[in-house]
Amino acid sequence: MDRSKDCATNPSQVQLLLGGNAEDTVRKLWQAIEQSADMVLITDCAGVIEYVNPAFEILTGYSREEAIGETPRLLKSGQQTLSFTT
Repeated sequence: MDRSKDCATNPSQVQLLLGGNAEDTVRKLWQAIEQSADMVLITDCAGVIEYVNPAFEILTGYSREEAIGETPRLLKSGQQTLSFTT
């Protein structure tokens, strides 16, 4: 089942959600995610990691390069303790 259409975002919908100055809002959100002490990862509709922030790298020990292209199952690979993934 191809669910890619379920995840498609219409650019005009994004513009409505972000208001008139979408570029400024996106820049602020990007900075907040990059500077957050909380781990952030973004996947595509198939569950493949497309983005991780620096906190992800610090907290998991996986580099951005190691994580991108994998699925979040990477975190249950035996590299982390059980308490980390639960």
